[in-house]
Amino acid sequence: MMFKLIPGILKKHYMVFMAWINDENALKQQCVINYKDRLEAARDSVTKKEVNFIQIKDFLYMFTLLDTDGDGLLTLEELIDAFHPSFSVQFIEEAFEKYDDNHSGKMNVEEFLNWMLPSDYTMTREIIETHAASYIQNHCMKKRAEKREKQKHRLL
Repeated sequence: MMFKLIPGILKKHYMVFMAWINDENALKQQCVINYKDRLEAARDSVTKKEVNFIQIKDFLYMFTLLDTDGDGLLTLEELIDAFHPSFSVQFIEEAFEKYDDNHSGKMNVEEFLNWMLPSDYTMTREIIETHAASYIQNHCMKKRAEKREKQKHRLL
């Protein structure tokens, strides 16, 4: 059959090729080689992709929308209020516990981005500490100013 698949193959080459295939099959049957483990190891060794500010800006905007009190942190209640019709409360609680790294009961922007970004992406400290933090701070200040304006108008 190999002679039909590869025109011009010599019997000597065919025998070497078949011996190699038989050796591989024998190793596989002995569980010496697990090809799935090799593929997973290759995937793990691939370097993670770095995100830039433009790529996370939509997530930051979403964070500011979810942060209803404007304190720069997300509480479990804020997430439940936002996502409950679409997701179960149990799912939201499990996700919150999983990504609230410091177990403070509040999710900061870094924890939120870790939740939103695919696992093969990573953020640099510069992105988080400068760009993301200043974006969130600016939006939080705007929300506080809007709240103060609304309170002034109510008093008048």
